[in-house]
Amino acid sequence: MKKEAKELKEWLVNYIKNRDILLKQIDSISEKSKEWDVVVKTKSGEERYYIVRPELDDFDKIAEKLDDQTITLVVLNKKKNLDILIQNWGKTTHNPKFCIIFVNPKSELEKKWIVFPHTHEKVTEKAALERGLKALFQTVDPVG
Repeated sequence: MKKEAKELKEWLVNYIKNRDILLKQIDSISEKSKEWDVVVKTKSGEERYYIVRPELDDFDKIAEKLDDQTITLVVLNKKKNLDILIQNWGKTTHNPKFCIIFVNPKSELEKKWIVFPHTHEKVTEKAALERGLKALFQTVDPVG
């Protein structure tokens, strides 16, 4: 695994654990799944799947996985990744439980921004989509 991917995965696992400090819903976190980079099992039996990609070069493969499961895609906050998301926006909006986290662990501003494409599609005018995503992108220092 490349250094960027390893660091992004470590950031994600820490993020998941920190979010659960008060709720204490997590039963287990696995990094050994063949299909997913991280799998979280909750005490209620729900499974949450995470895909970690520093760069979205394989977006079509990722889009194939977007069924009705709870799936989070974690990517570096790179302009290239934002452009790929905008180009492929229509492939991301059908699953209400799918979200994308754009991350820069070394950012001086916010460390992350999150978008739920299904919800975003419903509340945003199509003409303002790109401008809105770029505004969110700018809340975190870009990587590279």
